[in-house]
Amino acid sequence: MSGRYAFTLSSEAIRQLFGVIGGEWAEPRINLSPSSINPVIRMKDGARELVPMRWGLRPFWWDPAKTKNQPFNAPAEEIASKPFFRDAFKHRRCVVPATAYYEWDRSGKPPKPYRLTVDGGAPFCFAGLWERWKSQEGEVMETYTIVTTQANKLVRNWYNRMPVILDREEIDNWLAQSDRMLLEAMLDPFPAHRMDAEAVSARLNNSAYEGPV
Repeated sequence: MSGRYAFTLSSEAIRQLFGVIGGEWAEPRINLSPSSINPVIRMKDGARELVPMRWGLRPFWWDPAKTKNQPFNAPAEEIASKPFFRDAFKHRRCVVPATAYYEWDRSGKPPKPYRLTVDGGAPFCFAGLWERWKSQEGEVMETYTIVTTQANKLVRNWYNRMPVILDREEIDNWLAQSDRMLLEAMLDPFPAHRMDAEAVSARLNNSAYEGPV
């Protein structure tokens, strides 16, 4: 996954579509990138909760003096074993709502971005993991990462990885299920025939760009 996606729904639309409580999301965005603050859905007291989190995982033990690594992607093959991910995989799974994501054709210059959508442009969710980190100064930060898997036939045109996209009926299981085998069964590539891709403006090569595509 290239590390960019779009989310263009209001807070009210999120609540209606995904049955969440709380949270506010004031501004549709077409070009979300790592380190930005974005809407994430997790379980709290048996209900889905919408919360803003920073994209780029910081486990509680993360020390900026020892590592700069803040992974924005978590390979599905590593989430049960790698120290950065395994505790969150057991206890702090989340889903990340999106309306599209981007991959780049890097065969020429400048790289050419493509927008990938699901089910004719319907909103969807990535599988994610989240953590809560506290700095030495007492700052508390909640962060997330998006789980990735092998690319399907469509996405392989540009890259060998893709985000894990959950069907609507899989969301509750990903958020609340404790059976590792059932969770790992959700990590397969999303069906290529349910996705579309279209070339969009090379202005998206600039992570700060938020204009028309």
